Amino acid sequence: MTERTAGDFPISPTTDWGRDLDILDPRYVADPFGVWRELRDGCPVAFSERRGRAWMPVNYDDISTVAHDTDHFSSRRIGVVDLPEDEREGRPLLTAPPITSDPPEHTWARRILLPAFAPGRIETMTPITQNLARELLDSIAAGCQADAARDYAQHIPVRVIAHMLGVPAADEEMFTNWAVRILQEGFNDLQKSLDAIIETLEYFGARVDERAALPADQRPDDLITLLVETEIDGEPLDRRHLLGTCFLLLLAGIDTTWSAIGSSLWHLATHPEDQARLRAEPDLIDSAVEELLRVYSPVTMAREVIADVDVAGCPMKPGDKVLTSSFTLAPVPGAIAHAAAQAVLVETAADYTTDLDDLARKAATSGAKVFLLSHMRGHITDLRTVRQICDRHGIALVEDCAHTMGARWEGRHTGTWGKVGCYSSQTYKHINSGEGGLLVTDDDDVAAQAILMSGCYMMYEQHILRPPADVFERWRYDTPNFSMRMSNLAAALLRPQLALLLERGERGRRVYADLAHELAKTPGVSLPVRDVREDFVPSSIQFSLRLAPAQMQRFVDECALRGLYVKWFGLPEPIAFTSHFGHWHYLPEQAPMPQSVRVLSQLLDLRTPLSLTPADCHIIGQVVGASPR
Repeated sequence: MTERTAGDFPISPTTDWGRDLDILDPRYVADPFGVWRELRDGCPVAFSERRGRAWMPVNYDDISTVAHDTDHFSSRRIGVVDLPEDEREGRPLLTAPPITSDPPEHTWARRILLPAFAPGRIETMTPITQNLARELLDSIAAGCQADAARDYAQHIPVRVIAHMLGVPAADEEMFTNWAVRILQEGFNDLQKSLDAIIETLEYFGARVDERAALPADQRPDDLITLLVETEIDGEPLDRRHLLGTCFLLLLAGIDTTWSAIGSSLWHLATHPEDQARLRAEPDLIDSAVEELLRVYSPVTMAREVIADVDVAGCPMKPGDKVLTSSFTLAPVPGAIAHAAAQAVLVETAADYTTDLDDLARKAATSGAKVFLLSHMRGHITDLRTVRQICDRHGIALVEDCAHTMGARWEGRHTGTWGKVGCYSSQTYKHINSGEGGLLVTDDDDVAAQAILMSGCYMMYEQHILRPPADVFERWRYDTPNFSMRMSNLAAALLRPQLALLLERGERGRRVYADLAHELAKTPGVSLPVRDVREDFVPSSIQFSLRLAPAQMQRFVDECALRGLYVKWFGLPEPIAFTSHFGHWHYLPEQAPMPQSVRVLSQLLDLRTPLSLTPADCHIIGQVVGASPR
């Protein structure tokens, strides 16, 4: 049958609600209760792959179990309709705490708001709300007819919530417009929704800055001030958390409340017997409100499966999790996202290697089956211990050796400690072809899949280092072709350079030693202590300065004025090739990374080309020492 669309979402008739649920199907939209009754009789958990892989339990006990099981289900993604894959890139995951947070954050995020919604505080809003309702009813009574949803229900939450937040009631029309664009029209026009979200966050950002600029005794008594003045463990609320909460209170508060009022009015208009009973028995109003909220729930929220779990006999599995280094470059988490997996970042130690204690914790608790270890900037983590941790938890080790081609740990080459070693031949690497790379593995299945993926079509028999033919038989029908093979020209450039790796490594270490010696002369410069088990091959050198962000930026700028390009990994915004995990909004929400934040905020980076002489290193040391900070 011909597909219809709701914006970017295709709609085709659903014939099997249990196996092909579609909440945008016209029948579901018109009568979800009938669909639920049908499902309860034969399929207590419906499944769908139309809007992203999803399950929907329909029995109360199962729904309650999911809602309270924070070990297997997360609130970080609450949308019941996911964006198409090609629409997700570049769109940050919207934070709206407390409803998008999990324990322990949810506990304190909710506790922050409790004073504003305490019974006594809410009671003070009663006269304001009653007067508003009377004004709206008087206005309606003066006319011949009215739309109860548009002329009554929509106005009440907008004005009441605006009053609580401390934003002008005169902005009511703008608030309503945002709610409509984000929560209604967004299904048909995703860009319209995104634009409205940005406008909302910018609006609240300005209101927050206004409050923060005022002396404490001059700030108004409202919710925004409450959030601005809140501290957690002595630190102010993260700005993203603060703005997300404002967004939630205004937009979600408006939409859910006017929907609840509108649905209740519709029910009473279409069920005159219930209307007559409430008129006759006004003491039933409180119970009626509760029942109307139950039947006409104004909001539907999802949970994200984060660990294997069984609900009503239905096995649910999360997206694959991949442990990876927090100190790395953007292509590493990008590769994980490209594979439709979820990155779980591991803390960075003070010597710029992976923190082994944090790795052990997350290997035991994350459910990850792969560790993509980045030997970032040539700093090699204790690979024997890494391998022991991975083996203990059944985790496959994949080494990113872009910065360690030719390096060794305990005499054994990096890239050979795990299942796969990945190397880059991009311009600045130890051998280069401009762009490109290669991998090594002793696993026949991995090798066969890599050859097929790279773009050999069915010409794998021409590959020089191929596994046996029967291995390809296992994979050739099920492995996609990404056509990312290295060109013959690039290979021709690289092969003669392999013989130069040893000599280049020796020269690189001499340059590194000279430059480290010169940098160490500057007070405050901290250089990592290299492990004796590490036979590294540097192409750059890293050092730390304990400076405030403004001082660090000044230092970097002054070095540039003197002709020395120094990279700072603590930049507030990504620049050129330099970024950190705080810039990668496509990552799933991570646990706090205080150690990595501290290390990267102080981390500076210099290239060490083999052409540098001892005299050059001396000049670089002088520039670093002379640059103000």
